[in-house]
Amino acid sequence: MPSAVVAPPRADRAASAAADCVSSVGPGIAPPPSIPSGIPGFHAAWYGQSGYPTLCPGQRSTAVVAYYNSGTRGWVLGKLGEVAYLGTSDPDPGQDLASPLGGDGTQGSPATGWPRYNRVAIQPAAWVGPNQVAWFQFTVIAPQIPGTYRLSIRPAKPDFRLVAVPRFMPTSDNNQQNVPSIWSSNVRKGGSDLVDVLAFRRDGDE
Repeated sequence: MPSAVVAPPRADRAASAAADCVSSVGPGIAPPPSIPSGIPGFHAAWYGQSGYPTLCPGQRSTAVVAYYNSGTRGWVLGKLGEVAYLGTSDPDPGQDLASPLGGDGTQGSPATGWPRYNRVAIQPAAWVGPNQVAWFQFTVIAPQIPGTYRLSIRPAKPDFRLVAVPRFMPTSDNNQQNVPSIWSSNVRKGGSDLVDVLAFRRDGDE
């Protein structure tokens, strides 16, 4: 009588696969032999990284990516518009979008200690001058569904729009809220007017 092989239930197969899973990390990737430098303004060039990890579902790993300051401006931690981040990018998961590999627990991202769901890491040093290297460190987590996952990153800094609002708003009978949608200031030469300057994030952060 011929025998038949019966596959174990799906849960048993998943448990068996998890039991057989072995994590590893590939060799580190060296920086390129030459990179540009002295580019006016804020600029960065990739300068090597840790190896690509193979992880079991739910397992975490710390990754390191180095960037060389190829510009003429230094990166200043905590200073508006001058601090350097690594941001999510195209193609996976897409520029400024959440990733299943890490985040801050918002926008559907797992909580792995990133500064934001779309900001992978922040510069580790208070100051990174021109021709210096910053080693960005961050944590990733393996999703529960086995597969090949990619995390595309890019150098990024907060993108702000500055808006000046009059300190004392003029009223308008044509506006239900008595606030004009467009405001102009008539200031004579040598005069002044009080305004509040507001900064709005345009990079997906708050």
